[in-house]
Amino acid sequence: MRLTLILAVLCLGFASCEKNYVCECTGTDGAVKKSFEVNEWKKNMAKDKCVTYQNNINTSIALGYTCVIK
Repeated sequence: MRLTLILAVLCLGFASCEKNYVCECTGTDGAVKKSFEVNEWKKNMAKDKCVTYQNNINTSIALGYTCVIK
């Protein structure tokens, strides 16, 4: 337990411990409409970002999204 806590504290101090993701908003045709990078903490905001993009381009095409570790 103590070792896990020490490793967690060390990890917080280094950016290399944080995972980065490449997220893509895809149309119903499977084509990538928008691509962006986020860190692990913001990965759950990818859906909102795709919806905002969909609204900005004024399209009714439903955009899906995927995120993979970079």
